[in-house]
Amino acid sequence: MPAYQGEFDGLCGMYAIANAYELCGHGDHSDQLFRVACGAVAPTRWPKVLWDGTSFQDMVRMIKACQRDISQERLASVVVRYPLKFP
Repeated sequence: MPAYQGEFDGLCGMYAIANAYELCGHGDHSDQLFRVACGAVAPTRWPKVLWDGTSFQDMVRMIKACQRDISQERLASVVVRYPLKFP
């Protein structure tokens, strides 16, 4: 999946999330998490997200949706931080 990240569309955020979860040991769910991330984008952002890419708020929504999708016992292997998030 990483070879196609953002090559033809603005879905680099979704690919980045799927790749990050893969690095955390969830590679067997990469396709599912990619779909979950895409489904978490607000309907009002489609299809604009395809050519403008994802916003920070899109990323937060997508990560939260993916976190809900992973079983609790496997979730411990994933730590989410938002270093650029402002109060």
